[in-house]
Amino acid sequence: PEPRPVIAANITPSFLIAPDFLPAVEEAIGQHGIAPDRLCIEVTERVMLDQPLEAEAAARQLRALGLTLALDDFGAGH
Repeated sequence: PEPRPVIAANITPSFLIAPDFLPAVEEAIGQHGIAPDRLCIEVTERVMLDQPLEAEAAARQLRALGLTLALDDFGAGH
């Protein structure tokens, strides 16, 4: 079978760890009928370096919803 297309959303590191981010993602998925396994959140590695505990918690919550998280521009400048 042919792979399903993925929707990639590039966000800022501060947005990833904002308290209202996960509820906004859940709402968008529901409103637009997006299958969570087709959504990939891209964020620069900076958040992983600056706020690793918060970033890990957000990543785990996104995975629990069925989304993937990708590091954008990995290694650029670090």
